[in-house]
Amino acid sequence: MRKPTLLLLLGPAALALLPLTACENDSPGGAGPNLSMDGSVATFDATTSPFDATTPDAPAGPSVSVTVDDSRGPKAGVRIVFHDANGAVIETKLTGADGKATHTGPTPSMASALLAAGQQPHIVTWTGVEDGDELHVRDEDTEEMIGIYQVTFSSFEDSGANQYFVASPCGTNMSYGTATELPLYRRCAGSQNAVLATGRRFSGNVTGHSFKKGNATVSDGGTGAITLGDWKAPSTLMVNVENDPADGSFDARLLEVADGAGFASRLRTAEGSHFTFSIATGFADAYQASIAATDATDSLRTIAKRFAPSASVALDYAGLLPSIDDASLDTSNPRRPVVSWTAGSSAGTDGGLVQLSFLGSQNTFRYWTLIVPPGSNTVTAPEMPAEADSFLPFAPDSGMESYFRVPEVLFLEADFLPSYASFRSRHHELLGLPRGFYDFNVPALPTNGTCRTTRSPAMGM
Repeated sequence: MRKPTLLLLLGPAALALLPLTACENDSPGGAGPNLSMDGSVATFDATTSPFDATTPDAPAGPSVSVTVDDSRGPKAGVRIVFHDANGAVIETKLTGADGKATHTGPTPSMASALLAAGQQPHIVTWTGVEDGDELHVRDEDTEEMIGIYQVTFSSFEDSGANQYFVASPCGTNMSYGTATELPLYRRCAGSQNAVLATGRRFSGNVTGHSFKKGNATVSDGGTGAITLGDWKAPSTLMVNVENDPADGSFDARLLEVADGAGFASRLRTAEGSHFTFSIATGFADAYQASIAATDATDSLRTIAKRFAPSASVALDYAGLLPSIDDASLDTSNPRRPVVSWTAGSSAGTDGGLVQLSFLGSQNTFRYWTLIVPPGSNTVTAPEMPAEADSFLPFAPDSGMESYFRVPEVLFLEADFLPSYASFRSRHHELLGLPRGFYDFNVPALPTNGTCRTTRSPAMGM
């Protein structure tokens, strides 16, 4: 959230958790535990879909729209539900060929999308909806393999390398020779995908890197031949954590961002609160450093900062958001569950996600994610139409009982998001559509800036 100035009470709205503009940070730092690849969130393509740091122009007359897409483009036939302030259904519509459904007339207070592309049905509900909102959600992509990169590279034996790890946004393969294959999947491939090879000794020491960026994706089961460039000796980047308490427990992480995807730097040394990471010389378009702090209750707080290439970066532990102490669930009406939580303060954030998961028909889990405003501490799921029956917990009179997991709550603040209006319309660009926040990491941000998150204690999924 940007700080207001004397001239402007509110900056332009651009709430995608993703894009970070070049405005000043209202909180230093960066965040995220140690993870491998960020293939779970669709790669940001700066050449075809630049982040728009302005709020979309409101259409003429009272109107709220919801657009659904996936990696292939707009999704038609997705049911959208518009609700009043009490959660009652006002109208249901199916998205058209453009992936959009629009309600005109009295402004709804909530809107929901019923997503079913993944293995588990998923309802997404926006609360605090306003006239002119153009809401957007990206449906989960399948695990379908869309093609293969056939990668070749020169030997680097003279450096002592005897094994090579070759990575794309969809994963890593290890090779003892100078060629390998990298499968591409719909859920993680972008329109362009960087490929990075790391030479290592059996001891694990990195001897160098070879890479090629801007590789066009492949589809329909095709293959793409990629020849990597010359080997380069590794460089280092220092992450300094400031104001960390003596008894603080945290982890540091570094992503090398190339073609919009984050490649985790796994080799590091630590000296107190100073972390030195080994990086691929000349590979990254930007870097993203983060810390993740946990407490005795398993509440997780993170800071993630994306920045232009430099030799070092500082993250301020004192800038972490307050903890969310607990989250409780009332299922006395299982089809309209109520989630409540306790937080030090979420008023200074840009908004939050509340997620329910429950066992439904066919013994599969369903998910329900609600987007909520800053400062809130409870939310009631809205009423759903008959067409949503397969997405919902069992009805009270069905003779069946749905098993609910512990609800999860996550709030986020970003220096490139000016308001909740921006967050609810663009949250999908940064967070994607996670199933569970237990292992949550801020994915590679599409532009430079800082975001902070705080997550309630959660059970592993």
